[in-house]
Amino acid sequence: MKHDSPCVEGQPERAGTAIIVKGGIQDARTYPTTQPWTGLQAPFHCATAPYWDNIRLCNVHASWLGINPDHPTWDYRDDQFAEIKAVVDQFPRTVFGGDFNAKSPDAPDNAHAWVWPQGLYSQGPGTEGYQECDQTGTPRTGRPTHGSGVKIDYLFSSETRRWCAVADSVYSDHHVVIESVAVD
Repeated sequence: MKHDSPCVEGQPERAGTAIIVKGGIQDARTYPTTQPWTGLQAPFHCATAPYWDNIRLCNVHASWLGINPDHPTWDYRDDQFAEIKAVVDQFPRTVFGGDFNAKSPDAPDNAHAWVWPQGLYSQGPGTEGYQECDQTGTPRTGRPTHGSGVKIDYLFSSETRRWCAVADSVYSDHHVVIESVAVD
């Protein structure tokens, strides 16, 4: 399943997201999230991987502060993150991630930590929420995932993490984030 959106209204450059599964997908759909009426429409979509015991895979490309040129101070991320959480919470087994366009809630001097809803980003093993791929222990931080030196890309899962990798990409200013989870 793929979804692409214009980076800038009326411009040919496109921002794309995809869910790719070797073994097939079912029930691929885009879920509505709060969006600005002008500017980039950031997608959120999911698909089920039946080969992996029906785990639900979701891809996020959240808005960023300033995305609405008519109202650059409006922030849509808090609404989008709450809506994403409401969707992924419906599935007993899920892996979701992508470009959240937000620093982690525990990043130093993060004035926008409030966009993360309670119960989305776990505060470590045994706490409410989803463990992030690059999370070690209690702090909700990890390696930078963007060329600017900040972490804004995440992979969350309800499944047991085996390993996580973050690597440079020759095709993007975002780094590649890969998580291996234990599935049946």
